[in-house]
Amino acid sequence: MKANETASEYGGMARDGNLDATQLTHTASAEVNTSVVISIFLMVGAEVVTSAVGVLAGVLLYCGLTIGFVTFAYLTRYNRARQIFLAFTLLPLLRILSVVLVIPRLLPYLQYALIGFPILVTALIISRTSHLRVLRSHLDETERIWQIAFAVIGIPLGVAAYLVLPSQAHLIYASSPLTTILVWVSLTLFGSVTEEIVFRGVIQKTLFPVYGSFSIIISSVLYASMFLGTLSLMTVVFYFIIGLLFGFWARATKSITGPILAHVLLNAIMLAFLTIL
Repeated sequence: MKANETASEYGGMARDGNLDATQLTHTASAEVNTSVVISIFLMVGAEVVTSAVGVLAGVLLYCGLTIGFVTFAYLTRYNRARQIFLAFTLLPLLRILSVVLVIPRLLPYLQYALIGFPILVTALIISRTSHLRVLRSHLDETERIWQIAFAVIGIPLGVAAYLVLPSQAHLIYASSPLTTILVWVSLTLFGSVTEEIVFRGVIQKTLFPVYGSFSIIISSVLYASMFLGTLSLMTVVFYFIIGLLFGFWARATKSITGPILAHVLLNAIMLAFLTIL
């Protein structure tokens, strides 16, 4: 990318005439890189604190991160940095809701809805304000076939999730068919769809203009870090690999339709095994 084009994308802060386009580009890149690295370490650190110290300490850290990301998004001089900070606000918000809204006697599908709905709406608003094409509504016939073909990978992934990951029995609150269906629908909409929009959609697409294909690794690390609370290395590695797989496909096809469908199938197969066996 040419220096003046990059400078424009980062915010065009040459108004004072003290920086030329090349200097501006280097300054903006350095600020964005530093901010992203610090943000990743803070998010992973907050997850570790939540697991090691307790939920209250984690929630306080996530609240601080949310306020910090919003503040930096408001104060930064560069458009690209602003978009990244706005995208990153979704991560602590997701964790705050997921650790706080584990309400006793509240059915799991209601918990998933309470957690997922505000995150889904926020993610769509951020994608809109950042001019990100997160959801492609128009796919030609060949693209639809390829996305559906990719979705089939969710079947073996669902089997693998059931076999190799720690027990996910907490996903099923009751054995009634109606409850099982409601859990699956809730996980589909507020789990599979929301996670793909947040990680493969908003975060990965926001980071890509700065980091290129490395943005797939960054978003996968952030995605896997959400599972540190399981205290299972296998779980973290499993979801990191899923993040890479879904991320590369989303980037290659410029669509998250396939990853969403694969994620839906993964959850469906895992829930089916949990219900039947």
